[in-house]
Amino acid sequence: ALGGLTDHVPAVQHASVAALAGGPTPSLLRPLLNFIPDIPNGDPHLRYSARRSLRDLLERHAALLAAVPERSDLSERDIRTILDVALAVKSEPCARFLLHHRALYASDTAFSQAALAHAARHAAPADIDRLVAAVDQEPSADLDFRLG
Repeated sequence: ALGGLTDHVPAVQHASVAALAGGPTPSLLRPLLNFIPDIPNGDPHLRYSARRSLRDLLERHAALLAAVPERSDLSERDIRTILDVALAVKSEPCARFLLHHRALYASDTAFSQAALAHAARHAAPADIDRLVAAVDQEPSADLDFRLG
């Protein structure tokens, strides 16, 4: 199924993503990170299916997110791809990942605040001080958001 991701025929790519969705394993992280950003804007179903596969992978293998800050094989593009689905993954490692990398979306107020809200719901106790500092530094956060 992995070979289908690099095929130029959209039907083959769709079939490949559908096959991958059935059993995401950690070894699929790199192929999905390579594939998702290159999906044409004109194929929202393929984008949705591939992002869903990435989300399922991150839900089943939270340790992949826990190790991200130490991984040198992830580019900014890879991290942005993960951030794009991270709000749908309800776990402590995901909350930590969002806190660590949300600066990549500093100009996107809605995403930044959604990342902080997600972290507030799912952060580990050890990350609470970091979360409070992030909320205090959020330039666009109004009082309702801060007290939320």
